[in-house]
Amino acid sequence: MRHFFCVISGLMLLAVSGCVADRVNSLLPEGTALDITPEYRERALSFEEQDNVQQALFSWQVIRALHPADKEAQAKIASLQALAQQKSVDHYEKARVLADKGEWESARHQAVISLRYDPNRSNAFALINTDRDMIQHRVKSGETLATIAEKYFNDPARATVIAYFNDLPGETVQVKTGILLEFPHLPISKDVVRPQATTPEMDALLAEIRKEFKQKKYDKVIVFAEKILKQNPSEQEAQFLLNESSLAIGNEFLGKGEYSKAEDILAQITEGFPGLNEALVKLGQWKREQAEEHYRQGVRYYLNEDLSGAIKEWKLALELY
Repeated sequence: MRHFFCVISGLMLLAVSGCVADRVNSLLPEGTALDITPEYRERALSFEEQDNVQQALFSWQVIRALHPADKEAQAKIASLQALAQQKSVDHYEKARVLADKGEWESARHQAVISLRYDPNRSNAFALINTDRDMIQHRVKSGETLATIAEKYFNDPARATVIAYFNDLPGETVQVKTGILLEFPHLPISKDVVRPQATTPEMDALLAEIRKEFKQKKYDKVIVFAEKILKQNPSEQEAQFLLNESSLAIGNEFLGKGEYSKAEDILAQITEGFPGLNEALVKLGQWKREQAEEHYRQGVRYYLNEDLSGAIKEWKLALELY
């Protein structure tokens, strides 16, 4: 990234000083001062050694764009595309098998690797977001909602949340053995959390936010959660549902290619929240691709003696980095 910044900054200084390259048939011909082919070839080979297939592929594609007759670049692109597809499929299949076993964390890890090899694999992206907000637990003999809440959250007071998401009366204690319960991944308490004193208004708001979250009305969840947190900034359930809803909306924007909107809402999520890093990886890849495209477009303007256009494109590239 630092080198990318230096390259663009140097080109901008050249443009401002009035030093303009001659018009040429290819974008960056061999031997010119602006030829970045050797550097990209070195980067490509380095990325290959690191098994960073997508970055290596991108670097070879830059070389081919600049020199369409480069046979090494053509061969490398073909082989890396095939390799990326195969590895992506292999890791997605591992993810699917793990998901079928209910091993969601391991399944999502494999799905993330699948996306690293092929960012456009929609089924891997869908798997990452499947069941993200729900735990499944089949009740064993002798278990109560309080013991289940203590097992997952170290907080027996969260039994009321488990009851709500399974349409059980709030005062439910015993549950039938063998029943499958589903409930959100609430934050795990480091110490046993004793029930906080609440007001009827707060209880009503919490009941409303649970209902909206259950119906996947994430925009409304955010409104209620922010209202709750304004009154009680330490309310863990509201903070969790706020983060989870923001993440769901952010992933929806990513899926639609609305990256700027995704960036805005992902920036509001608590650092380290489960699933945030995966979303930021996808967002970061898009930003890198956009930065590289603005960089190349700036070079085209520069060679055509459009200094203002070149500087504008390079500034956009720097903003993305």
